[in-house]
Amino acid sequence: MEEIRRRTRSLLTEGSITPDDLWIAFYAVGGTAGPLELEAYVHGLMQISMIDAELLSDALLELQERRFGR
Repeated sequence: MEEIRRRTRSLLTEGSITPDDLWIAFYAVGGTAGPLELEAYVHGLMQISMIDAELLSDALLELQERRFGR
């Protein structure tokens, strides 16, 4: 889970994705954490379920594919 958090924080910090883009993609793949919960997780302030962490990883892959063609 830490790798997902680190990768997400990196993409947000460099401006590759916005928090809104992240949450929309996360929600679209079935994530249940709210926008504030997701942001708190990314910054290490709280935990999310393992399922939501996996869905966050899926959402990141989708965002990267759309934005960077990977």
